[in-house]
Amino acid sequence: MIRDPGVAARLAPVFVTRINRTTITVHLPPEDGIEVALDEGTVKAQAGSVPLIAVELELKRGEPQALYSAALELLKTAPMRIDHRSKANVGYELLVAEHAEAVKAKPVCLGKGDSIENAFCTILHNCLEQVHANERGVVSGRDPSCVHQMRVGLRRLRSALDLFKEIIPAAASTFHVHIRRVEHDK
Repeated sequence: MIRDPGVAARLAPVFVTRINRTTITVHLPPEDGIEVALDEGTVKAQAGSVPLIAVELELKRGEPQALYSAALELLKTAPMRIDHRSKANVGYELLVAEHAEAVKAKPVCLGKGDSIENAFCTILHNCLEQVHANERGVVSGRDPSCVHQMRVGLRRLRSALDLFKEIIPAAASTFHVHIRRVEHDK
């Protein structure tokens, strides 16, 4: 609660999201269950509006491979890309309309006593940070250096995976996939 009435009177929304969500549960044989949520709507600010269509897949029960398979099948039928922004992030980006700059990799800091697994996770996280940090610049198409830095991050990621492939076995894990298709007003 805001105690100062003057401050409370000056507060106003800077953007509004209007989203309709449809949720269905997909039961796959033998024991897998995936929740599919489709969000359709807009994010509006004084500067304009952005239509938003997002698909979220969540493994409710069963094997993670079922979620991978469902996501890959969905990608065969509809043009989508993974987007890590929340609906609020979309609103704030619309509000400030800022240009995304290219982001270089941060130095990787490994400790002397780090296990191989921890080093592997630290290096992969660093590579993925660089890739994700350049996503907005790549999507906007304004700055070719964002594309270059994303490629650098992906090459670093591929090199790390090659370096550790004989040491770190792939293991199944539980995860949440968030796939979003975003269309912008022209």
